Amino acid sequence: MIAPRRTPSSRYLTVAECVDRLFGASVGRVAFNTPLGLQVLPVSIRASGTSLMLDTTPHSSLSQLAEMGGEVTLEVDETLADSGQAWSVLMRGPIVKLDAQGRQRREAMSHQVEAWPGVACAEALEFTPRSYTGRLLQHRVLGKATPTPDRPRAAPGLTP
Repeated sequence: MIAPRRTPSSRYLTVAECVDRLFGASVGRVAFNTPLGLQVLPVSIRASGTSLMLDTTPHSSLSQLAEMGGEVTLEVDETLADSGQAWSVLMRGPIVKLDAQGRQRREAMSHQVEAWPGVACAEALEFTPRSYTGRLLQHRVLGKATPTPDRPRAAPGLTP
């Protein structure tokens, strides 16, 4: 089998490019310190102006941190297989429980935060990034193809 040769490249994203990518995102990971050590949780998110809205379980460690306006790191990424691109945006900033204005902004959003399966009730939080770091990774196809080994064949009835 002959596959095109690919070479990876990367570049930093500007703050505007980071923010642009967040408007299509729906899932991220939030990281914060607890007395038991670093905790990293998957979260559903939606961009709203300069903030990200997310949900958590009431009385969870993330909820308690939001009561104090604690600092978190939030990471969002996506892989675009068709184009050979992937991007990652890492942000730092405070997370808080929604106040009345925040609840109004959230209700006015065209796309709502989707709850995780099995979560009966959720507490709405708002994350406001103070800093952004982003990278764009791309695999560029080079002109000349190179041979690659054939994939091993699966046993009958199995798919690789």
